[in-house]
Amino acid sequence: MTIDKEFIQSYMKNHKMHYPSGIIPVTQYSESEQERYASLSLEILKQNFNGKTSIFIPGNQFTSLSVTGSSCDLNCEHCHTHYLNHMEDVSSEEKLRSSLDALIEKGALGCLVSGGCDSQGKVPLLRYSNILKEYTEKSSLIFNFHVGLINEEEIGKLAEIQPDFVSFDLTLDSDAIRDVYHLNKSVDDYIATYKSLIEHGIRTIPHICIGLNFGDIKKEEAILHEIAKYPVDLIVFLVIIPPPDHPTFHNANVDDVGNLFTTARLLFPQTELSLGCMRPRDSERYQIEELAVRAGFNRYEIPSKKTLKLMKNHGLSMHTYNVCCAVSNYQLDKLSKP
Repeated sequence: MTIDKEFIQSYMKNHKMHYPSGIIPVTQYSESEQERYASLSLEILKQNFNGKTSIFIPGNQFTSLSVTGSSCDLNCEHCHTHYLNHMEDVSSEEKLRSSLDALIEKGALGCLVSGGCDSQGKVPLLRYSNILKEYTEKSSLIFNFHVGLINEEEIGKLAEIQPDFVSFDLTLDSDAIRDVYHLNKSVDDYIATYKSLIEHGIRTIPHICIGLNFGDIKKEEAILHEIAKYPVDLIVFLVIIPPPDHPTFHNANVDDVGNLFTTARLLFPQTELSLGCMRPRDSERYQIEELAVRAGFNRYEIPSKKTLKLMKNHGLSMHTYNVCCAVSNYQLDKLSKP
């Protein structure tokens, strides 16, 4: 039996439950109510997805490439180019070709093509469109692109390259766009790019960064309702890692993070949910992962051993892949075949 929204609404009505929201965290309910939410969420995972959970450990099989090296015009508050410094520099045609050739030679499975943004919030990877198209056509590498805010014409050119998918950070918090991203852009700009990517037939995976607004959770639930307007097979959740020594950033409230996880599962009972790579790895790591398990998440990037044990205790089957957590099930099935 597939558990759909109608079933969920009926179940919650019969048990006098309500969709959790950022106003009343699930963790403020009684223990029995919390267990009902967890029971329903895990039942959705077992009924709709056969209890399958996927573990992703990309390693050197799925390399991150930066078309701008360590350079970024925005110098966002949560990053300050930190994440770019951990990517391979492919900021010239020669470097990009060399890196892609090396990936093919060693039998890598794929790569993320990303980089810093220009002043308009765009990752300028289309300047290498001919090279990227050449390699999407001639190689078996799985390509994930970060594109940022690009216009209709640029999306048309992107579609010609035929990336396997695009990871898109969907942001609906105008304060965070201005104060964290340092962008003179609007919420409508993000919605327009996201919508256009989908309309051009590009598999677009929305990423929600929880706590982007200096650790505060404000518009994340609104993102879920916006995503529900369009076809979606996977939603990736990130949890902000406060940069060290930042005067304003703080950790997102763990209870509210779990509440958002549960809300997502109830709103999207037939959509896969993934806990992505960006999230605290300190004392809150297991708490966040446990809340994702209780919310019936499908995918986890590099979970702890304690979390793997928890999944096993819940009777979930686990499959491990050495790729990014947003790779399609079609491609994962191909990787599973001998």
